[in-house]
Amino acid sequence: MERQVFEKLEEKIEQAVKKMEALSLENLALKRKIEEKEAVIQNAQAQLDALEEEKELIKGKIDGILQKISRVLE
Repeated sequence: MERQVFEKLEEKIEQAVKKMEALSLENLALKRKIEEKEAVIQNAQAQLDALEEEKELIKGKIDGILQKISRVLE
């Protein structure tokens, strides 16, 4: 009887260890996915920042052209 109890306990411990190992692997895979997504987000943010700078540069040039036109028309 006691032997069966220890065997069941050992079996439950083995199941728990296997589950922990599986969860650890899954956790590692999820961390890698997060790192990949963060890299994609950083790249997209860098592209967005570059486009914002370009937009401001173009806006400044257009404002300059409009001021020149206004001076000519006055």
